[in-house]
Amino acid sequence: MLACGIIAASRAHSLLTETGGTRRIGGLTTQDRGEWRQRRRQGGRYEASDEPRAKHDPRTHFFCLRSSSALPFIYQPESSLPAPAAVNLWAQLEKHQRSSLQEQKSSDVTVVVCGRKRSGKTSLVDRFINQHKDPSQAPNATVGIDYKYARQPDPNSNRKTVAHFFDIGGDERLEALVSCPLSGSSIEGCVLVVVVDMAKPHSAFGTLQHYLKLIQGEVERCRLERVAAGGAVETPGVHTIVCLAKWDLFADAHEPERRKWLCRALRYLCVSAAPPAGLVSTSVRDKTSIMTFRSMLKHCALSGPAIRASAVQREPMRPLCIPSGTDSLDAIGPPPNAATHSAPQWERVANEYFPPSETVERSEAAVVSVDLDKYAEPLVNAMAEQKREELKAYLRQVERRQRLREE
Repeated sequence: MLACGIIAASRAHSLLTETGGTRRIGGLTTQDRGEWRQRRRQGGRYEASDEPRAKHDPRTHFFCLRSSSALPFIYQPESSLPAPAAVNLWAQLEKHQRSSLQEQKSSDVTVVVCGRKRSGKTSLVDRFINQHKDPSQAPNATVGIDYKYARQPDPNSNRKTVAHFFDIGGDERLEALVSCPLSGSSIEGCVLVVVVDMAKPHSAFGTLQHYLKLIQGEVERCRLERVAAGGAVETPGVHTIVCLAKWDLFADAHEPERRKWLCRALRYLCVSAAPPAGLVSTSVRDKTSIMTFRSMLKHCALSGPAIRASAVQREPMRPLCIPSGTDSLDAIGPPPNAATHSAPQWERVANEYFPPSETVERSEAAVVSVDLDKYAEPLVNAMAEQKREELKAYLRQVERRQRLREE
């Protein structure tokens, strides 16, 4: 403080002028000092300068050391900043705050894992988060949506990228839950993982075709939602990975020729998807396949390194590893007895080598309803019927309100 005062005093001394016998210090005359001191004692502030009643700038308030007392005076330095600089400072702070929030938001990624029940979805998520987990520890069945997360340092910054995993239950009634973690604001950069149970190859083609259509519908819904909010019109940039789980059971139980044509049919669905999907085979008993799956998912979700070209495997003699964009219709080849590629043609090929099973799998709701019929409870059944009627009345009331709003 003393050094600052000495510097200010020397600067002020160089500005002392004699004007008509009146000493002036930076616009403050000796005749005004008494008035200034009186107003200072009363808690006021002296605002004299070269221009009468000029606005006082707190940034130019210095103290001039004179003998043992400090004489405050108003001094306008030559290098004083203009007033808009303060406004620009606040604008820069607000811009920095918005950019920080945007960076934090962009460092999070949503990963949605879907597929039929007991296809191995939860096992894959657990192996991705903890690669040293014991394969003999079977996870519990997913009811509704199961949430997990994984964090990894971002190589391009000091932040950590957080991957939010949403494991969707495989029952048919729960397919609509795919839309819960997806929205117009979170769809950009989202990773969608479809798990196909290769222990049931007769349903592999239909299952993959069904979930790819479901995903494309959700992406289009999010795009329209973003457009309605004033966002970009282009299709969001999403990543799709198709995982052929339980590959070891599939490879041990079927001949290479049958495996080849089913894998080609599945490759066609991945190439024809929008955007094209990556394809990888996994088995919880094979650490190499799990590491390949982790590498592909890390590249899409956590900005990890891309899979090397030498690691790409298209032949079904070994577990498949085909990153998105590395496969083509020419590499797949046309289906037998056909000159062009089409979904019906490849579905015919898949059904020819793996005919659909005659046993129809009942949904979980159907199984529960059959069990309830065996053990009747009159009071419980009456209460359940009453709640159903109340629900119907509530739905009718909601529809009536909607019609009134539209009118």
